[in-house]
Amino acid sequence: MSLSFRNVRRLSTGGLLALAMCEPASAQLPPDGSQARYAQAIERPEARASARECSRATPLPADIAITPPGADVPADLARFSGAWGGVWTGRSGTGGPCTTLVVEEVLANGYARVVYSIGVFDPYVRLPQYWRASGRIVNGILSFGIPVLPSQAEYTFRPAGTDLAGTYKEGTVESVVTVAPIADVRQVGCPLVPAVVRPSGTTRDRILASELLATWTGDGPVHNDYFMPIGSTAPARHALRGTLTVPALKLLSAHNGCAGLPTSLPDFTLEFLTHGDHLVPAIRTIIWSSDRRFGIILSPGRIWSEPGDQGLSRASFPFAIVNPLNNGTLNGLATFVFDDARVSSLRAQITQETMAWARYDYWGQVPMTYAAATIPDEARLRAQFESEQRLEVLIKPWSALPIVEPSPALDAFDGSAVADDISVSGLVIDGVLYAKDCHTRSGPYPYCRHMRHGVFSVTKSLVPRSRSCVSPQSTAMAFSRRRSPTTYA
Repeated sequence: MSLSFRNVRRLSTGGLLALAMCEPASAQLPPDGSQARYAQAIERPEARASARECSRATPLPADIAITPPGADVPADLARFSGAWGGVWTGRSGTGGPCTTLVVEEVLANGYARVVYSIGVFDPYVRLPQYWRASGRIVNGILSFGIPVLPSQAEYTFRPAGTDLAGTYKEGTVESVVTVAPIADVRQVGCPLVPAVVRPSGTTRDRILASELLATWTGDGPVHNDYFMPIGSTAPARHALRGTLTVPALKLLSAHNGCAGLPTSLPDFTLEFLTHGDHLVPAIRTIIWSSDRRFGIILSPGRIWSEPGDQGLSRASFPFAIVNPLNNGTLNGLATFVFDDARVSSLRAQITQETMAWARYDYWGQVPMTYAAATIPDEARLRAQFESEQRLEVLIKPWSALPIVEPSPALDAFDGSAVADDISVSGLVIDGVLYAKDCHTRSGPYPYCRHMRHGVFSVTKSLVPRSRSCVSPQSTAMAFSRRRSPTTYA
């Protein structure tokens, strides 16, 4: 019977928590009494061939390291040490995703440190991913679970000749894999997207007008600075007032620099107007997709012109995609060129989120259309935007802090937190916000004022504190917005 795929549990958009490959009970892993026959069946050449084909399909952490077993580790435990690769398959031979298991360390008491990795597999596994976990070897079987809720899945591996025979089981769902030894773990990896590089000069060399006016696929996100004015710029030559219609689009994806599969977004319609050098969305609340699977929030952007834009004007704006299930937020940027009658394709990318468990990058370009039209309540919208600008809290860079003396407290302001875990942090002093850069994987977020944060435990992160490093006549409040480590499903 052919293998069927069901019960695919997703951690977030595009993230696979566990892949369940279902077969009838008669095809499940046999009892220990017939393990030898099972081992012979899975040691076929096809299994070893697939392990070689997967060598560049699964990601691993940069600090992966295999510690040779000590002299006190029994041989039946030590044989699990090393790297192993294969393909999840059914008894019928139907293929699944590539997988890599690295047993980094085995202790004499049977405990082990492992890294489990899985590659993309259309349409079930959209992004490659790895997890570090702790396991234990008992009666010749290595067992572990991946440290992600709400998964109750158990992975087990046992010797099968020179290979390991693995099973995945969650409830009544079970799948099998054969993993063969990998001689050099350094040869394991995945297709990497190019590194993000900040613009090096005063001439634009990415997101050119010629790219926006043509078909573009791209090979990865670009530095956020490319969504803002570069080099010699001038005020916009044109104005917009009307509707932008964006058809359904596919965004390419990556995780930890490893390329994933495209993800689809439905079509949507946006109303914008230009006001001075700003691009202002008519609707500032959440715009839900027709299936309410996600919502989009638009914030004010900028318009300008550059010499290389073929006489067109250029616009960019920040947006956020919100998840109605777990309050997760993805912060992105979009840009296009335009004149009074037409617009180019829309370029968009997302490289920041509030969910520590779903650090995925997305990018793409899609044609869109523009229909000039009167915006309902336009006068009110313009007046509200001007009022909003007047009432905005003044934001200054962290380097402008009014420091009266050097302070170890300021030097260690973010504590032991990893930089990638902090969206933004700063101090409010006498009504002025001194903020560090809003962090993303593609450089500082240029619209930091409009970066959105899902509400998880913000009240625990935003607390008043006294600071002796500033003037005693000043009042100060410190804040730090971190990605939530909590997992939702």
